[in-house]
Amino acid sequence: MSPAKKFLIIFFGVALVIWIGANVALGPPGYSRAYLDQYQNEHEHYLEIIKSSYYKLYSERPHLHPVDGKDAPQGFAHQVDFVKKYEGREAFIQEQHRRHLYELFFEFFNTGLVVVLIWRFGRKPLLNLLDSRIADLRERIESAAQARKAAEDRRRKAEMQISQIAEEKARVAEETRERIQRELGQLEEANELSLKLMGEELADRKDRIYQNARVQVKEELVKRAIARVEADYRERWDSAREAAQFEQFIEGVEKGA
Repeated sequence: MSPAKKFLIIFFGVALVIWIGANVALGPPGYSRAYLDQYQNEHEHYLEIIKSSYYKLYSERPHLHPVDGKDAPQGFAHQVDFVKKYEGREAFIQEQHRRHLYELFFEFFNTGLVVVLIWRFGRKPLLNLLDSRIADLRERIESAAQARKAAEDRRRKAEMQISQIAEEKARVAEETRERIQRELGQLEEANELSLKLMGEELADRKDRIYQNARVQVKEELVKRAIARVEADYRERWDSAREAAQFEQFIEGVEKGA
């Protein structure tokens, strides 16, 4: 005989003995024969009342369905009073207590049977399942840790790139500022040189204009003086020979001027 079969025989034998003993000590699950033989008629009347539709409404919401409500059946107040007295009877309370113990015992008993069977036949598969779940959980934790580490590395790289971008931006800004200052200096020097050349050219031009004007004024003065002398001599000298000599003199003076 296999160990599993031997275990099942012992298991169900012990369970059957306990079940029979519990039924003898606490049974039956419903109302006992002795109680029904003594209170059969009253119990049937009690069940008839509590199973009625209006009593169910009354027990759930008594403020909406009072005993003297317009929808209450005739004599409902007496029925409610009968139920209260019946449930307050010592024999009914003891019977309810016995039924409650019976139900509570077999709830634990059936649960215990299931636990024993699972422990005996499902322990190894359950442990294997738990081991696989633990291994899967450990793998997920490791994967999450790796993913977190990768995300942290990416974050550090991104921060480094951002810092490098900031440094590059500052460097470019500094180079641009220096280049602008250098170009402004060059432009200023070129401007100063241009102004200097323009000033020199303007001075040369002014000198030339001044010299030309001086020459023109001198020539004009000489011409006027010669014209006055000529007019004066023409009035005094009448001979052609003197006039010709005077013309030669005037031409020589003009050429010398």
